[in-house]
Amino acid sequence: TPALATEPPPTLFATDGRLYTGPIDSAIHRCQWDILDIEATVPAQCRVLVETLTANAERPFDLIATGAETDWTPSLVLAAGHAGPATAPVRSDRGRWLYLRLTFTGPGEATPAVTRIDAVYPRLGLARHLPAVVRANPAAADFTERFLGIFEATQRGIEGQVDHGARLYDPDTVPASRNPARDVLGWLASWIGLSIDRALPEALRRRILKAAPRELGRIGTPRALANQLLVLLGVDPTVPLPLGRSACVPCKTPASGTWRPPQLVLEHFRVRRWLIAGLGRLGAASVLWGDRVLNHTQLDEGARLGVSQLIEAQDPYRGPFHHDAHRFTVFVPAWVKCHPALARAVARTVEVNRPAHAAFAIRYVKPAMRLGQQAMLGFDSVIGRREGTPVALDDSALGKATVLAPADPPGSPDRLGQGFRLR
Repeated sequence: TPALATEPPPTLFATDGRLYTGPIDSAIHRCQWDILDIEATVPAQCRVLVETLTANAERPFDLIATGAETDWTPSLVLAAGHAGPATAPVRSDRGRWLYLRLTFTGPGEATPAVTRIDAVYPRLGLARHLPAVVRANPAAADFTERFLGIFEATQRGIEGQVDHGARLYDPDTVPASRNPARDVLGWLASWIGLSIDRALPEALRRRILKAAPRELGRIGTPRALANQLLVLLGVDPTVPLPLGRSACVPCKTPASGTWRPPQLVLEHFRVRRWLIAGLGRLGAASVLWGDRVLNHTQLDEGARLGVSQLIEAQDPYRGPFHHDAHRFTVFVPAWVKCHPALARAVARTVEVNRPAHAAFAIRYVKPAMRLGQQAMLGFDSVIGRREGTPVALDDSALGKATVLAPADPPGSPDRLGQGFRLR
């Protein structure tokens, strides 16, 4: 049975071609060009020839393309299978202008690709540190420079890392990765004792590291803790945000200057409303001392011998003070709880920034308002004032923009206090 003849694969690319580029001006008379750093990929059965030409006067392109072949000096041949960087020495004579010629060859089914060429000049090799007698003979000097170029390649790699070393100390440019072995961002954060969860988005991790040094001098204070929490929530505490308008509710009152972020941290001693003789007055803002302040266990009042436990950590005379002392609550939006990495970051931030003797609780604020049960004015609730057109019978529809105005509207108080009551 005769074998079936296989058709040759279709030709997709040209089998050969040339690329001329230049002139590249060094702005140095009789410049000694050093090397060419090339990024290229050469498939099977393909090849790339790199040639150079130098001149002290700029030449027209037509003269370069139609000139003698002897003007070009071979620099490097990239064989089949090459992929990645390569270094090509410039063997042409001294000259201010540099021209390149790349010759591509292939079978037609594949083509080489050159993606980048960097020209390094002038040549400042290690040979310049040798005695002049070593470089007196041009042929010997060229061999010496090429031989020392083997060591210069390693030196250039080290110098390149030094030149770009500053990016390793900038939160905006330091490399970040979820792999602990390659996470330079986490390594930089450890310099200031900061541990950032790698599960957080990279942009958020960079903002945390960038904002952390501002609060190092105030660590342990409520303001430092609140500022770091704001950064976790995507708010820069140093930049005032413009106060925007709501699109669904008309408002005729002029907008204030800027929006101030919430406090987020409530110290419990600030909410004491005890009645002290000579200082307080009876009302909703006063609380009388009594058994219900701490609800201590007392014999014959519910306590049983052998069952109830007596704790003597704090004396009962100053118990009401200790109840609210050294305690604080952190308020964060409820959506944070839906992101485990962010919730862990919030808890870790509070733990690191709290005073060692203080106890804390994290409260996730949901869209609800129950004064005295859940809501705290200034932390998770805001009382706003809107002025609008009063309701007219048979003319207005009840809704968010409806305002019921009294016959004789009283003046709006500046603050909550005596004479003001929430209805």
